Amino acid sequence: MFIAVHKTWQINDAFTTAFDDKELMRFNFVELTVNAERFIVELTFEEKDTDADTDDEYTVTNQYLAVTWREAVELTKVEGVVKKRISIIIPRHANRKEYDKYAIQDIDEIFRVENTEKNGDFGILFRLADETEYFDYRCEHFEKYRIKDCVYSNK
Repeated sequence: MFIAVHKTWQINDAFTTAFDDKELMRFNFVELTVNAERFIVELTFEEKDTDADTDDEYTVTNQYLAVTWREAVELTKVEGVVKKRISIIIPRHANRKEYDKYAIQDIDEIFRVENTEKNGDFGILFRLADETEYFDYRCEHFEKYRIKDCVYSNK
């Protein structure tokens, strides 16, 4: 899975070019290939005001779009993060509450799990902030599972 961007979608106005980092590219929109889960990662960093004489501290919160849960978890491990939150975007076909709507839910914990009834079957369990659970597509029919390990926790 990946995020596709066409070169013609790039923003090349004079204002953006003059004030942005020359290595940073901006786009009006991107294409999300494959109808699967996506993740919004929200990271808060503590910054110091270096332009002022006071060395005041403030926080900056940035949001990132990750294609996989692994990438989302790795992103939360960058240096300087003081607060983190991963949210899952559940596609229409997988939304058990309202089949025709996308759902965005905050994730409290991510676990690797294995099915205790089928040898070798495994998947990912997301414990959501609304106290529900969501399994990735490989193990959505698990009735009995065993948690192998926790790969992310926001508790």
